[in-house]
Amino acid sequence: MGPFDKMLRHGLQHENAVSVHYDKSDYTAVFCGYIDSLNEHECRLRMHRRYGMADGWRAFRLEDVIFLEINGQYEHRLAYFASLGDHQFPFPQLGQIKDGSIIQGTLRQAKELGLFVSIRMDADNYQLNGFVQSISDETVTIMDHDPFGLPTGEAVVPLDEVFYVICGSMECQRTQHLVEHQQEFLEFRKQQTQ
Repeated sequence: MGPFDKMLRHGLQHENAVSVHYDKSDYTAVFCGYIDSLNEHECRLRMHRRYGMADGWRAFRLEDVIFLEINGQYEHRLAYFASLGDHQFPFPQLGQIKDGSIIQGTLRQAKELGLFVSIRMDADNYQLNGFVQSISDETVTIMDHDPFGLPTGEAVVPLDEVFYVICGSMECQRTQHLVEHQQEFLEFRKQQTQ
C-alpha cells in the first residue's frame, strides 16, 4: 500500500471520511467517502457527494492515488452532512470484499445484482457504461449503453486496464432506469416534441 497504508487502515477502522485525489493534471479531481474494502493493491469507497449525499461505490487501484486526505475540514463537513441522513440517495448494498481483487469483486457483485456500472479505462475519461455480461480473471465483458439507455454494443476490457469502477451512483441508477423503461422514455420524448 505504500505511503497511504496507515491512513487507509485508520480510515477503515474508525470509519473516517477520506478524500482521494487521482488526477495529476487536475488536483480538484477527487472522490470522497468511506472505505468499505481494502487490500494491498486496491480500495473501494462508499461514495458521497457534496453535502453528504450518498452516491454509490467506487473501486480503484492504490497505485493511481496521488494523495489522500483524512480528518480535514472538508472530510468533517461531508461526514457531518452524511450523518444527518436527509440527503440520502438509495444505492445498492454491496458486500465487503475481504479476499481477492476489489475491482474484480465489485464487477462480480454488479453482475450478480444486475447493476449498471461505469468502467473508467484511463485518466483521460474514456469509459464504458453498462451491464457486466461476463467476467474472468483477465477480462470483463460489458454491454455498453449511451446516457439515454440505448445499447451501443458489447466491449471486452482487460482487467489490468481498468482505472476504476463505479457502481450504484446516481448517474448509473438513472441510466439503468432509462434502459429498463426505454419505451416509457421514448413516449415521454414524443409527447415533449408535440
